[in-house]
Amino acid sequence: MQKKTIFVTLDILPQVSPLAGGYLQVYACQDAEIRDTWEFEQYVNTVQKVTPAQLTAAMLKAEADVYAFSCYAWNMGLVKEALSVLLEAKPRAHFILGGPQVMNYAHKYLDPNHENLALCNGEGEKTFRNYLKELTAGKPDFSHVQGLSFHQDGKLFTTKAEERIKDLDEIPSPILNGLFDPAVCTSVFMETNRGCPFTCHYCYWGGAIGAKVNKFSEERIREELLWIARHRIYNVILVDANWGILPRDTDLSKYLAQCRKQYGAPYMVGFSGSKNTPERVAEITSIFYDAGLLLNHTISLQTMQDTTLEMVGRQNIRTDAYLKMQEQMNSKGISSHIELIWPLPGETLASFIDGVNRLCGLGADMFFCHPLYLINNIELINRREAYGLITESSAVVGSEAEVVVQTNEVNYDDYLEGWRFMFATIILHNLRSTYCLAKYLKAAGLETHDGLFSKFVQFLKADPDLPLAAIIEEAIESKIVDVQTLGQIAYYLYISRKEFDDLLWRFVSSQPWWQDQTARLCFEIDLLNRPQLYSPNFTEAPFSFLHLKVLKVLPGEYVVEIPESFLPSLRSYLGAKASFQANPIRINHRQKQFPHHPSANVEDCWLHCYYSAFTIAQVSPSWLDSMGRTYLAASGSEPALITATLRDNGLI
Repeated sequence: MQKKTIFVTLDILPQVSPLAGGYLQVYACQDAEIRDTWEFEQYVNTVQKVTPAQLTAAMLKAEADVYAFSCYAWNMGLVKEALSVLLEAKPRAHFILGGPQVMNYAHKYLDPNHENLALCNGEGEKTFRNYLKELTAGKPDFSHVQGLSFHQDGKLFTTKAEERIKDLDEIPSPILNGLFDPAVCTSVFMETNRGCPFTCHYCYWGGAIGAKVNKFSEERIREELLWIARHRIYNVILVDANWGILPRDTDLSKYLAQCRKQYGAPYMVGFSGSKNTPERVAEITSIFYDAGLLLNHTISLQTMQDTTLEMVGRQNIRTDAYLKMQEQMNSKGISSHIELIWPLPGETLASFIDGVNRLCGLGADMFFCHPLYLINNIELINRREAYGLITESSAVVGSEAEVVVQTNEVNYDDYLEGWRFMFATIILHNLRSTYCLAKYLKAAGLETHDGLFSKFVQFLKADPDLPLAAIIEEAIESKIVDVQTLGQIAYYLYISRKEFDDLLWRFVSSQPWWQDQTARLCFEIDLLNRPQLYSPNFTEAPFSFLHLKVLKVLPGEYVVEIPESFLPSLRSYLGAKASFQANPIRINHRQKQFPHHPSANVEDCWLHCYYSAFTIAQVSPSWLDSMGRTYLAASGSEPALITATLRDNGLI
């Protein structure tokens, strides 16, 4: 009689390939006895869209003999709720947990009352295969299975650790063996190596930090990339800890770009760049961008504070190497973001704010800040008391991570203020609300970036009934910084653009430097330059301008005249999106955005705005020469005499 195993994948992203479950299945099926005895099913869902009751019902309906759960910090809360019911309802079934959140934590997740519950420590392929072989035999003796924890006769046993697989080609490819349906999996996870040589104290990537990097063969990787391209998979996610750490990664990136050119797919690539090969990562970023594969490049710095880096076991890339990388991406118009964590041990509110200020001065395109999570197996767990780490439970559905809200250096009020500052940075810098203004104020010695952002924090705090202030405070209170949170802020700026413009005007006009006429000009430029996250549909200028002239409003475009003396500075501030040489200038907001449908679900709008905001360099308007046309000022001012007409160029 055939037996059944179901692999349970609960991810954050929808419609993903179950890579871990796929590995376990194809590796186990190399054994003829297992292949003849067992059938396999892959259950895939997202933590946001399945409740514990729904998950439990699906598992009961599956009628499996073995339930294998992939366990991470973000889904373990959901797994535990479902498991508590399943263990009572299915006493004759067997359950096995694996993944970085549970390995080495048998004492926390196993129950002596349920000897049918086991836990895998380390890589799962060998351990799971041998676990199934014991179950196939009829009377299992799990003491023969290396890398396993289990209860027997009321006692907890943990067997000898299983050795890591050195030649990863021992694991057949679930991609090439037909486990993933391209009609279902819009995103495919790919692994080209395992292991991370670094030992950051807040990370447990793949359960193999501070470990030798073991590799899949280049031939196999190319075959998998070709399969992805031929089957027109939308998104490939490279889940290596450090893409670009190996010289071959450049060639593999070029091959993926060639696949995109030949087959038109995949459409996107995601990766975590190597921390110690910035030149190679910069080259890879350009390869992906030129191929149309890259939305946004991540630069993982986490902090600019040297003491903090030492306390969390990390070294950042050199400042000169970072600066070169950032300049290269900015010059090509590649969206990028600095990844930070707040609050890390050793970091103060002042040093955190100063770090953001320094990075803005170095040309940072965007920022994304993660909360500091305590998850199982990371080194910070062992240093909780020494570093004064005080936590609260994560409010993220399905998660069991702890959110750090205080350290020895940061009290709770500082923690809140740090997040207010970061949200102000996202609004004013990331979303380009005062982008040119901030650069001018810094250059003129009138205000620093951090000074501007901090004053905006105080402005919002002084009027907590403002819708934007309420959104930010709710996000801080919930301690959720995710796609929906950031998308909600970006969507507010889109859907309430006039309201936000007025709020910005009240803020900037209250500042002591407002009497500076160039500062006023820069603010007017920012009002016209702030990206449209959906297809532009404006029909008039957003403001009564005093320092620039709006000569014409066309579909998706403004035609403007800027004071000649300011044009060189403006080109410098706008970077790759500015190609104009003289007045008049076309501000083209038509950057291949999708149209906004008022009837769309608001959460879908948040998601759209999040991804649009993450490609801010691409959706920002182009500032172009007008090709020598004549325009009439929209404000009714005197004609700006140039050399041709709108009609000659088909614009009216």
